Amino acid sequence: MANRRPIIGVTGNHRRLSPSWICIRLSVFLTGGTARRISIRHSVDLKTLDAIIVSGGDDIHPSLYGAEEMPKAVYDPKRDELEQAHIHHALDHGLPLLGICRGHQLINVVLGGKLHSDIRDLR
Repeated sequence: MANRRPIIGVTGNHRRLSPSWICIRLSVFLTGGTARRISIRHSVDLKTLDAIIVSGGDDIHPSLYGAEEMPKAVYDPKRDELEQAHIHHALDHGLPLLGICRGHQLINVVLGGKLHSDIRDLR
């Protein structure tokens, strides 16, 4: 099946209207792939994926990297859990893995890295 478009799983929020999903889906299509949406409301068979993109969004819960919650931050622990499982799947099966913003940070955390919960003091 040399002409088959690769199937790219794209994690993200579960909102009905998701501009980031629409943009990533279009980008994957324009570069020769077929995107499949993954969220706590959208599941895919992991065996069908050729690669995974972990997209951006709300903050990662600080308990995952040993920090304290920020008072005004928005967290989505169910999404954190889902995406961690997909990152582990990609790593365990040698799938290409791309993190965009929050996704890049979560890959770092899954691999044992740390984050600064609030970067304003570092500027």
